[in-house]
Amino acid sequence: MDIIDQRFSHELEWRNKVEENPSESTYVLSAQMNSGPSLSTGLFSPEQIVNNSNLTLTTTKDLDNKIMSTGLTGSVAGVEIEGFEYTLTAEELLVDLPFEDDLIQIKGQDVGQVLHSLDPYSVDEDLEVDFSTLFDWMEGYMSEEDKEYFKEEYIKMIYDELPNDAFKTDKEKVTIDGNSVNTDKITMHLSEKNVKGLLSSVAEKMANDERIKEKLDDLYNLINIGESVDATMNVDEFIGEFEEGMEEIIEEINELSIPEGITSTIWVKKNLIVQREFILEMGTSDADLVSFDINGTQLLTDNEQSFEYEFGVEDEFDQETVFLIGDFSINKEKATDSIELSDADHSIRYEATEKIEDNKKDFDRSISFDDTGIESKILWTGTADYDKEEMNSNHELSVDDADVDSDMFSINIEKEAKLAKDVEQPTDKDIKNLGSMSDTELMEYFQYELPNQLEEWLYGSMDTMW
Repeated sequence: MDIIDQRFSHELEWRNKVEENPSESTYVLSAQMNSGPSLSTGLFSPEQIVNNSNLTLTTTKDLDNKIMSTGLTGSVAGVEIEGFEYTLTAEELLVDLPFEDDLIQIKGQDVGQVLHSLDPYSVDEDLEVDFSTLFDWMEGYMSEEDKEYFKEEYIKMIYDELPNDAFKTDKEKVTIDGNSVNTDKITMHLSEKNVKGLLSSVAEKMANDERIKEKLDDLYNLINIGESVDATMNVDEFIGEFEEGMEEIIEEINELSIPEGITSTIWVKKNLIVQREFILEMGTSDADLVSFDINGTQLLTDNEQSFEYEFGVEDEFDQETVFLIGDFSINKEKATDSIELSDADHSIRYEATEKIEDNKKDFDRSISFDDTGIESKILWTGTADYDKEEMNSNHELSVDDADVDSDMFSINIEKEAKLAKDVEQPTDKDIKNLGSMSDTELMEYFQYELPNQLEEWLYGSMDTMW
């Protein structure tokens, strides 16, 4: 088990359980504000509104059977919120609103018809949405079968097309973190012809890959809502544009200038890369070249991982360098992390310390932003407890910089999660099927009936405050 697996072993184990079993997660969101006398007076002062508000979000999902239900409750400035819930299955979406007597139903096959009636210029009325795709995305858009396919079809193809004389192996001693290390130095050099041939082969294969086109079909059905995709474009035209785009890429590849090709060198110790270098210079012509280089070292042991990388980009006008430095360590009782991304004027840094005892951890984290010497931080503290069939965590986030006191405002998040038997579907209400309504009925419902019900509900909720 490498250090990353050790570091997040509880989280990974719990995620695997959730993916394989029905589960229920509850998030309680609240905030605390201490703004001082100037803003804290009165029932509707910012401080009173924030301190007397909370939201609870409960989600139950079963990814195998493709069903999920989410409900929202809480209060905002003393106004109670409850009765907001939706249930999603592979075929339909059911919405339960506190001001509507019926369950609002929309089936995937009716999405285009309903949205087209509300805005004919944005959505094709023949659009159908496969809600099951959303569940696939929750599990990771690429299945293990897909990953294996692309590994076999593309990684293997690239490896097979690399010329044997592109590789050279030597023995070399390098210095890593102050220590002298004997390594195997492996250098790969691809000429301009090699690079263009390899990139063109990959692009041509992608353009004719039916597996990719199936994924594009799924993507089209998922995102073609509103103005995400031109409503005049059907799925065949969407895939056709991809094919044309790949052909254009092949033409552009052949026109590139890569005079020195690509050189990639790795230094290996005990099957681990301890140092690497990558050099590439390319452009639209010999007079318009941009150079890219990556240099870095890394050290990996059973309990510690550290790395330092430098990414450089240079053209005839400018030169930019970005540094990535990280250090992770873990022992039986404590883990520390730090990673920083920086350039000459800016940096983002993440630091964390965690105390680990059995299945419980206490953590203290921070995310720092430095802009030309002006620093601000997001402070993140909390606890997490993992059991066989449930987990609980508490998080507190606050901001600390020159203008904001870290005690002035904080956000609190409590999470409770557990394995569940199944996902309950609402059964105590009549169903209003939007797909069975005419264009006139839909316009009447969304422009007049539903807004009026919402308005009456809001007035009724406000009356309870007095």
